[in-house]
Amino acid sequence: MLFSCSTHYFQGVETNRYVLDRRMFDMSLRRNRCFCSEGRDWKDCDGWSDMSACLFGAPAGISFPHFLYTPRRLAEVDGLNPDPEKHFGFLEFETNLAAPGILRLCLQGVLDISPVPSVAALSGLPTVKLPVFWVKLVIR
Repeated sequence: MLFSCSTHYFQGVETNRYVLDRRMFDMSLRRNRCFCSEGRDWKDCDGWSDMSACLFGAPAGISFPHFLYTPRRLAEVDGLNPDPEKHFGFLEFETNLAAPGILRLCLQGVLDISPVPSVAALSGLPTVKLPVFWVKLVIR
């Protein structure tokens, strides 16, 4: 996972802001493909991290809120409006002592929806990564 760093100010104190790589869920990058469960095509994992192996096979995962920086997934779901100012996280440290100043973590819970042919009521479901919730944790 890569980070970028820039200078900011938190309550008048100079800080270094570290931001997650905006391509951390981009499965076209070989370095990210280990986050795609075995047996899946990497294109199916694009835009999210499949957590099913950690959740006893439950079809769930995480992504940036509103599928930020993932146009392919964004096109699958109506009503999403990604905004980096609201939906992207960062961590700031004071420049001399490396004391933490602020942490903002933003993640979205995603369900991997697909048809279930053996259940009539579920056989017509679309194949889609469905955002269920997103959380923003801020620590100052």
